This record gives sequence, C-alpha cells and structure tokens, in this order.
Amino acid sequence: MNKKIFITGGTGRIGRCVADALREAGGYDVLIGTRGESGEGVVHVDYTDQESLVSALKGVHTVIHFGFYMRNDKFIEEHIDHNVKTARYLYEAARINGVKRVIFGSSNHVFGFYKKGEHITSDSLYRPDSNYGLAKCMVELIGRFYADRFGISCFNVRIGNFSNDENIPRDNRATYVWLSSRDCAQLFLKCIEYDESCKYLHMFGMSANSGNFYDTSDNSVIGYDPQDDGAMYRGQTDGARRGRYYHIPSDLLTSHPYVGGYNNPLDQDGKIDEDYLAQISPEFAAKRGELDT
Repeated sequence: MNKKIFITGGTGRIGRCVADALREAGGYDVLIGTRGESGEGVVHVDYTDQESLVSALKGVHTVIHFGFYMRNDKFIEEHIDHNVKTARYLYEAARINGVKRVIFGSSNHVFGFYKKGEHITSDSLYRPDSNYGLAKCMVELIGRFYADRFGISCFNVRIGNFSNDENIPRDNRATYVWLSSRDCAQLFLKCIEYDESCKYLHMFGMSANSGNFYDTSDNSVIGYDPQDDGAMYRGQTDGARRGRYYHIPSDLLTSHPYVGGYNNPLDQDGKIDEDYLAQISPEFAAKRGELDT
C-alpha cells in the first residue's frame, strides 16, 4: 500500500520539488494542502481551523510542513497568529490521526547570529537572526514537545538556500549553504523512509558545500549523500542582484561577519537598518554613499 504524504506549502518551490520527486519515485500518494489552488492531489484546507486539519490528515503517514509566512514583518499578526498557530494545529491533527512522522522545513536562520567560522552543529543553541528565524525556532520546539509527550516522530530540517529556477545558488553567500534540487529530493525521501523508531531528529538541509557555514556531518545518519557543491559557483553568481532588499547589492548586504546574511540587519518591520549594517560591515560602511537610493 502506498504511503500517503501530506505536504503543506506544496505549491511553493521546495514543495513542488519534493512532490515531484515522490511521484517519480512511486509508492506514495501525494496530497498538497492548499487554501485555494487546484491541481493533482490538492486538498483544500483551512490552516486556522483545527477540525479542517484533522479531516485533511486522515490516513496520512507523513506530513511535510513547508507552508510558512516568509517575510520578516508582522511578527504577531503573521508569525505568531499564522505560522506558530498553524503548526500547533497541524501537530495536534497529526496526533489525533496517528500520523507517524512530521518533517518540518525549518531554516538555517535559527542560527543566524553565529559568526562565520564558528563551529555550528545541529545541537548548537538557537541564535535566530530575525522574526522569521525566531518563528522557525518556535515551531521546532512544538515538534520537540510532540515527540517527547506523544511519541510522534518529528524531524526538523534546517534548509539553507534552495535553488532558484536555474538550479544554481543565487549569490555568493548561498554557495556556502546551498541546497540543490536533486539533493533536496533525496534528502526528503530519506527523511520519510528513515527508521520510524527515531522519534526526534534535527539536521541541516544543504548540499555538500565546501566551506559550509554549518557542520553537516551528522546528516549521514539517515543515509543522505548529497551530490552537489555550491563552491563550484563561487564568484560566478549574481552578487549584484538587488531583489527584495532594494538598492543594496546582495554580496554587499551579506558582507558582515554573521552567517544569517541578509536577515541580520533587518529591523522589526522587515526593512534593512542601514545604520546597523554599517556598524557590523566595514565594507558596507565604505560603499554606502555610492549606492543609489
């Protein structure tokens, strides 16, 4: 009998990658939880309603939780009232339905205020770099509680920088924490199939990147063997891209000493605090006056 896998955020980039890999592998019935989209295996669910989630998870073997408000503003309105509340409802629905495993797509940003060069393992203490990173920590702890109290197998995968549509790191920082598409597919397949007696695991979701900011050596426990290395793109990425952080080139924005990169200098409204960035990045301070505002 096929294992039924329920993916929240399954229409996002990482969710699509994992869903496609499961369908290709065979042996899985893939359900995509969504609020409004339609398509193959889509299940409409209200994530703010406990009963809706209980109904959606009937017969599910594994939940993969990717759905998350990604921006760094609206900490109470979105991160607490949406991200944390949704996770609590989701884990409770998993408990009620006897779901075997919940795999949470966490983030490297739970450790973003460590400095580059520090030894950071999966057991290091939390040092979130932003509202986003803080909310990821909170959801990880919900999983820890449900594993300890109710025996659900809960895995937290601290994802680095997932591939863009071209399947290459988006900037220089990303080459250190990159997760390629094929490594992503392998990683989550391994997480689903790993020994069900393992009740709790936290690990990094990254490729075999030379110079990685994080110690990923314990990833091999589940048999994960990443094939790609972001270092091959180092110096070849679009470090001048400006994207969502306005006029500051990406490589300049991440020139400070912390591993969180673009998240570290954000203020409570999710905007770049240029005065703080100038304090922690001499390179930015020297070039600040040259930037177009």
